[in-house]
Amino acid sequence: MLNIIPVFGWLLSFILSASLAIPFYFIWNHLAPTYFYFIPEVYQNLPFWDTVGLFMIIPILKHMLIPSFISSSSSSSNEK
Repeated sequence: MLNIIPVFGWLLSFILSASLAIPFYFIWNHLAPTYFYFIPEVYQNLPFWDTVGLFMIIPILKHMLIPSFISSSSSSSNEK
């Protein structure tokens, strides 16, 4: 998770989120009015910076709300 690293990680997270939001923004705003006509208008035409914010906040919330409690380790010994 890049958001843990203070400044460099925040910049990388922002760049990655903006890069992922570009195709999502165009695809969503093109297809949502056709296929999701039953949802409110505000969700059919999402602003670009809102999609960038969603791409940034969802991994943070996932990391906070669903922490990883399980860690695995393996060891092997070759004893004869």
